[in-house]
Amino acid sequence: MKNSKEYVYNKGKKYGKYHNNYTSVYLWWMQLVCKTGKFEIDNEQLLDDNAFLGFWHGDSYCMQFVLRQIAMTHDNVRVIVTSSPRGNSIEDMVDYNGGKAVRLPNGLEMRKLYSELLSIAHEDKVVLGVALDGPEGPQEDPKKLIFLMANKAGKKVVCVHFKFKRCLVVKRRWDKFRIPLPFGKITATFQDMCVITDAKLKDFANLKNDIIKTEY
Repeated sequence: MKNSKEYVYNKGKKYGKYHNNYTSVYLWWMQLVCKTGKFEIDNEQLLDDNAFLGFWHGDSYCMQFVLRQIAMTHDNVRVIVTSSPRGNSIEDMVDYNGGKAVRLPNGLEMRKLYSELLSIAHEDKVVLGVALDGPEGPQEDPKKLIFLMANKAGKKVVCVHFKFKRCLVVKRRWDKFRIPLPFGKITATFQDMCVITDAKLKDFANLKNDIIKTEY
């Protein structure tokens, strides 16, 4: 994708050395979209080295484009990924695009590792990416986890939403998974939710209504 910055591929694992063959297909498609289309981030300056980066689960694939760009200016970008087998390809893509996957179980099992996750949140100069409505929905109904961690760590939350020109929507999936198509345009916009104070956390219903939805 044409941008003022030159993208750097292969910052992690070598091409073709992955958990399964799906990863090679996903990365090949990503490069095709890059070469034929346009990608840009609006308000990229809102993201500093100590922030949580929230996104909708349906934009997980498109977040790889964001990850690859912000990894050029942020040295420690981590993304929470499910520890189930379906997270293997996601981990490969995160590593490939310059980040590091944090593998965690779904549901109640994650609570057992909450203290470990909170310790990561407190680390200095870490950008931690979290699916707002993950791991299993409902679609675009944000969970409290990312905001609770941000509150405990005293860090701000930046949310990402997208606009597409040419994308495929997998409507049978709960998250309405979006796959960008060649010869299109992807615009990612950063939204500053600021530092999550106790008052904001207490009024979570209004806080989550402020998060902008993806347009597709």
